[in-house]
Amino acid sequence: MSTLLAVSRPTEWNLPLFVHVLGAMILVGGLLAGASALAFARGEARLLRLGYWTLLLVALPGYLVMRTGAQWIYSKEGWDDLPDEAVPTWIDIGFIIADLGALLTVIALVVGGIGVRRLRDGKGAGLLKIAMVISLLVLAAALVAVWAMAGKPELVNCSPELGAAAMVIVKLGSKSYREGKAYQFDGDTLTVKDADSSWANRWEKMSHEQAPLVHLPNWRGGDSAGKLYPRDYQKLAGPWINGVDPAAAGKTASAG
Repeated sequence: MSTLLAVSRPTEWNLPLFVHVLGAMILVGGLLAGASALAFARGEARLLRLGYWTLLLVALPGYLVMRTGAQWIYSKEGWDDLPDEAVPTWIDIGFIIADLGALLTVIALVVGGIGVRRLRDGKGAGLLKIAMVISLLVLAAALVAVWAMAGKPELVNCSPELGAAAMVIVKLGSKSYREGKAYQFDGDTLTVKDADSSWANRWEKMSHEQAPLVHLPNWRGGDSAGKLYPRDYQKLAGPWINGVDPAAAGKTASAG
């Protein structure tokens, strides 16, 4: 019998994530359509106006929806409860590009708006070209953000060593199941031997000493993937004395 293990996000994350992705799709589509219309207008006022209004009525609302969804899912996933060093780089990339992109989009809309007003006098095409260039820059930055959000490059840690370790675990599990014995892998001699208490003792010692994490070679995920950051209500107030929770004892003393 085979067992399939899957990791799924909580259902309450689905709506904010959907809002974020929907906004990003509208933003990218609006930037692409608006910049394309401005690029192919060749001085034609109708296409120049179409490009500008596409940026204003499609790309800008898309940004607002995307940014709202980003903050919403960020809060839902609990990233704002963690220290800054525990927040992955791909999230920082997304926020930097989003905030810088907002500034550039506003500049493009202001410059483009002035250009649209001047079209009545046969001028303004140059300003709209500037708006087009800025829009293309924002579009390129948005695509980088999409790559960072979807690919999460710093979380790709599937080195050959990690693959070998996974295969060893699978083989040891199969061997243990078939032979009814527990086995462990000796990393120094690269051999399989009967399990004893040394493996558990080593991990218990590391846990007791709060030792730093032991990573495989080429691991690039940092400590955020395996280090716990307890919330305030989960932190102990000190050692238990005679089976009494020190936090409870402190509340009793303060109440008295």
